[in-house]
Amino acid sequence: MLKPEQYYLKIGRASDLSKAGERRLYRFLEIFPGALSWLTLLLVIFLSWQKPVWVAFFIIIFDLYWVLKTIFLSFHQQSAFKKMKRNLKIDWMEKLRQLEGKNWQDIYHLVILPVYKEKMEIVHSTFQALVSSRYPLDKLIVVLAIEERAGAVGEEIAKKIQEEFGDKFFRFLITVHPQDIEGEIAGKGSNETWAGRKAKELIDDLKIPYERIIVSSFDINTQVYPQYFACATYNYLTCPDPLHSSFQPIPIYNNNI
Repeated sequence: MLKPEQYYLKIGRASDLSKAGERRLYRFLEIFPGALSWLTLLLVIFLSWQKPVWVAFFIIIFDLYWVLKTIFLSFHQQSAFKKMKRNLKIDWMEKLRQLEGKNWQDIYHLVILPVYKEKMEIVHSTFQALVSSRYPLDKLIVVLAIEERAGAVGEEIAKKIQEEFGDKFFRFLITVHPQDIEGEIAGKGSNETWAGRKAKELIDDLKIPYERIIVSSFDINTQVYPQYFACATYNYLTCPDPLHSSFQPIPIYNNNI
């Protein structure tokens, strides 16, 4: 079993490495993908003058590769869409109740919702979708992760959300990600990491075993399907190795239109 501190990955930088050789290798691997892309483009231009026939064959083969890859992707998209439509018709709560040898009621869900400059209407609609879930709300630990750099606007949104939804879940937590942390790149990922660490402190106080918690990290405009948590719980409980697995819900960007 992993130790608690091993559940968190440190985002490293070349300067964090002690040996000069390791730093040079780290930096090389950082540069390599971008350099390879630029080198390909530049060689196509240069070789068009030096070896035009070679470049013509390369471009034809490259185009054929992308045509085949697009066809391959389209088949998978159609298959995934049909599977999604089938899954939407399943009563996942009923499947949980019929699941033998597993007690789904022991499972909690930690939901992390990072927010920066989004409007109150977006945040409110996300929480409205959460409370409309068919999964028991007393099994949800919800974290609204705001940014200190958002100022008074973020604090006001958090206050209103807490007033309306704070008592709807098993636990509701507001975290404030400090700005200008040394060595940290500001963004959604760093905010989520801060929120995860604060949530861990709460979970440790509650003495809930980590293996009984499923973590969902959403965008703030994510509106979960009413049976999302039931579906995630079922897949977690039926997975051969759930503690070394991650699950990716199908993103649908209707809210971005």
